[in-house]
Formats: sequence, structure tokens, C-alpha cells
Amino acid sequence: MTKPDRSTDKYAMSFFNIPLEKFIDKQHELVLLADKIDWHRLEEMFDEYYNNKGRKAISTRLMLGLLLLKYMKNLSDEAVCDTWVENPYFQYFCGEKLFQYKLPMDRSSISRWRKRVDLEKLEKILQESLYVAYETKALSPKDVKKSL
Repeated sequence: MTKPDRSTDKYAMSFFNIPLEKFIDKQHELVLLADKIDWHRLEEMFDEYYNNKGRKAISTRLMLGLLLLKYMKNLSDEAVCDTWVENPYFQYFCGEKLFQYKLPMDRSSISRWRKRVDLEKLEKILQESLYVAYETKALSPKDVKKSL
């Protein structure tokens, strides 16, 4: 008699589908920040880049989240993608409900998306995230050094 394939076992599959919010620290800086950002308003700001251009293949929340994490953590496009795959807090920040084992896009999508949007809107996102980060105490004044 052969052993059953445990990779499709209902219990094993349900174990890995536990919602992120059930096992992450609700006081983690990225959770606090993600819960305070008005993601809907930010997503609406970027809708014009997708109107009449076909189906959105990549979530705007994911792209905005990755860009914010990239700049907040001073990471390259490749590093932010690698960290997203390993870090449930990065995934929660980007709007995921369940832990993902694979990035749902090609890494080059970040640079293509960044080129597609206008710099002023990206600056507004960064300003918004910095404001909320200060408000939630996820970022302190000493974390940001003034460049001359």
C-alpha cells in the first residue's frame, strides 16, 4: 500500500492558508502603518494609468506597497521582491490576506510601473507614508537624516 500524498492533504493545505493577521504582531510598525494609510485614495490617484488600457494584471496596492517598502527600507527592486516573498509583514503591508510563496508578478514590473506613473504622484505617496509613519510612531525624526 502506498502512502497518501500529504502535499494535497486538506489539513496541510488549511494550515498554510491561515490569514496573515492571525499570526503577525498587530503592533509591528508595518502593520500599524498599513492600517493607517488610505490605500483606496492612493489607488484612485493611479487609476488614470490603467483606464482604457485593458485589464489590470498587477494590483495597484501591491505596486504602491512595494515602492513604499523599497524607499522606506532603502532596498533595490530585486531586494524588495526577495524580502516580500520571505516576510509576512511586507506581504500584509502590500494588501495580501494569506501568506504567498511566490511574487505574483515579474520583478521587472516595478521599474516598468514606476516609469509609467508621474513623479509628482510618487512623491505624494512618499509624503503620505512619512506622515502616517510619524503619526503611528513607526518612524521617528532621528530615523530620517536631512540631506544637504
